[in-house]
Amino acid sequence: GPDAHLSCCETHCSLLGPFSSQHHQSLHISCLNPNGRTNLGYGGNCGSNHTGRLPDQEAWLGEGVFYGLSTSIKFPLDLSNSPYSIIATSTVVNPCTIKYPFSLITSDSNVTFVRPGWVLSSSPYTVRRASVKFKTRGKATSHKWYASGDVFRSGI
Repeated sequence: GPDAHLSCCETHCSLLGPFSSQHHQSLHISCLNPNGRTNLGYGGNCGSNHTGRLPDQEAWLGEGVFYGLSTSIKFPLDLSNSPYSIIATSTVVNPCTIKYPFSLITSDSNVTFVRPGWVLSSSPYTVRRASVKFKTRGKATSHKWYASGDVFRSGI
């Protein structure tokens, strides 16, 4: 997508929208994120190309989801209704659907935990910074109709 930044990473069969960021030896395979604004950092794995099965699974990612270091996402996964959530460092997210915006997603002993609204109550700076960043860093003028928009808008 426009204003996306991908470097030193691997991305296959994925649709990553505006302001998507992926770097430092991370992996996106079969991920759909048309709204973008995600950040997949060092060692993050979203998908696998070594499942031993047909390529019949995928991840729907929510707008603005932030993946901590060394996260591991297992398919199928649907975070499309969990915008601006944070997946904590070293979290393993098992196949599931999560429908809580601004959540903190963690795991322990192969169990996924969700704290709805955690980002707003415990880390509001994260959302405010993202909102300012998207407004000031947007350079793709021909895509403003879908690449712009405040974090706090109708539908989020």
